[in-house]
Amino acid sequence: SLGLTLRRWRGVLKKIDTTWLRWATLDGEILLLPAEAEAQRAAAEAQRAQAAEQQAAVEAQRATAEAQRATAEAQRAQAAEQQAAVEAQRAQAAEQQAAVEAQRADQAEQRAQAAAAEIAHLKALLAKSNQGNT
Repeated sequence: SLGLTLRRWRGVLKKIDTTWLRWATLDGEILLLPAEAEAQRAAAEAQRAQAAEQQAAVEAQRATAEAQRATAEAQRAQAAEQQAAVEAQRAQAAEQQAAVEAQRADQAEQRAQAAAAEIAHLKALLAKSNQGNT
């Protein structure tokens, strides 16, 4: 036994709509004619191709989104580098200002010492002058 049976099937074959006898399995599944099998394979292939195109579109969208995220991250990094450079310049300017202020303080200290020495000298002269006049 081939495990096949003939079964009535209602449909269109070769543009004729009627009830046909078709080969079927013992479970009742109609065996496909070569043209039907080819059409079914073509439809399945078309579905696979469409699914692949959709997957490719999804992947392209993901890649675009990732590229946009990378660009945004690069821009944030560049902005942070620029901010760090500005802060470094401010720190350098503050250091230079502190050095200028330290020089001014040293000069003021030197003037104060010179003035103190001059005052001490003048006091000594005055004391000497007062001793001579007395």
